[in-house]
Amino acid sequence: MKGKGRFFLNFIVAAAFAVIVIASFFSVFSVADVKMRVSAGENGVFYAREAKKELEKFRGKSLLFLDMDEVAATLAAYPYLEVDKLEKFYPNAIVAEVSERREIFLFESGGDEYVLDGFGFVLAKNPAEEKSLIRLYASDMEGNAIPATFAEVGQTLRAEDGGILSLVYSMSEIAAYTDNVSAIEVKYGAIGGEVLMDEVVFHMRTGVEIWAYSVFDDGTDKMKKAMEVYEKTSDYNKGMNYIVVNKANGEIVAYYTRENPMSATSSH
Repeated sequence: MKGKGRFFLNFIVAAAFAVIVIASFFSVFSVADVKMRVSAGENGVFYAREAKKELEKFRGKSLLFLDMDEVAATLAAYPYLEVDKLEKFYPNAIVAEVSERREIFLFESGGDEYVLDGFGFVLAKNPAEEKSLIRLYASDMEGNAIPATFAEVGQTLRAEDGGILSLVYSMSEIAAYTDNVSAIEVKYGAIGGEVLMDEVVFHMRTGVEIWAYSVFDDGTDKMKKAMEVYEKTSDYNKGMNYIVVNKANGEIVAYYTRENPMSATSSH
């Protein structure tokens, strides 16, 4: 009996010791710190602080079994933050590196206005305050507005535009976004997969308009050439008239003109 009692006593002691060891092990790997590294402007810093508060809910959870998709979903609730890096930092921390998504475009669709970043990512819907952003208009060959087919905050806006909006985003970056551009008119039309119209008009803040034709054919290079002409144009002439860019004999040609360009489609 004494042997059995001693056995059970040893078993209980061993079990208790095992529990302590296991508990200590998991306590070492429980989340004790949330590190947020921010590369952003004033708005980004504000949202990063708010996001960090939300991430505090993961404190005390086991880092070993922590679902990082859940952490990512928490950060996704802050569309103005772009997550550049998210990882477990052993033994007991979560590290998130974020940058600010900059407001660039204002796109109207179905009576609603959407604030987009430079890649068409929807940051906000129907902003309460007026913003000095690039107003982005898209229309078909009949002049009818091309609406968004999908526009949700925290997702990339989509439209039946043949991909021209993505190209316009890149062209806008070349033009230094809101520093130079106040509005963009996108004119797109296609039948049976054949593009019949792909023109873009950039309304510069100085007053001059840049007309880019056949933008699916080296559109970004055309914008670079147009901006070269823009930079060389006098401040007086930047306040009016037009810069036209197209291809002639396979070469990109851009020039300043006082003649109002006719909306026409050139062959690719």
